[in-house]
Amino acid sequence: MSGTTRMVRPRRAEETSAERRPRPVARPARRYFALNGAAMVTIAAAALTVIGILYLIQIAHVASLGYQLSRLQNERDTLSIENARLDYQVAQFESLDTIDQIATQKLGMTPLGRHQFMQVQVPPSDQLSPVPALQAPPETALSRIWHALAGIGRGQAPAVGPPALPAGATR
Repeated sequence: MSGTTRMVRPRRAEETSAERRPRPVARPARRYFALNGAAMVTIAAAALTVIGILYLIQIAHVASLGYQLSRLQNERDTLSIENARLDYQVAQFESLDTIDQIATQKLGMTPLGRHQFMQVQVPPSDQLSPVPALQAPPETALSRIWHALAGIGRGQAPAVGPPALPAGATR
């Protein structure tokens, strides 16, 4: 042997078998696959290609939305002009001169030449026959139940006197 000595520690009685168990040996990490330089360049190129294609798809979508927006704005402007034209036509037909012209020329009406007011004698109220009171037809039990469930109520006017005023109202 060489000149080195090894020191051995004496075992104690308390040491158990668990303490004497050998320590696990650290294994080197396993590599599942290795990439060379060409494979890494190919993967990077594929990733950049996919990113570029996705970017172009997004740009094309934004451009189509821009065209659609432009078309809708043109349609809105056209409809706004049409709406203003229709408003102008309505205003034309509402004018009294246009109404008079259409009534006389197209409909054959003539203006009232001579007019005469007539006076009619109204008989005194004691000679008038009383107006019969309106009575609602009697309700069936089923319709009363349905109205109660639906929250539909019925009101009746007072039999004599003027109509009642709402609370707080004065004559």
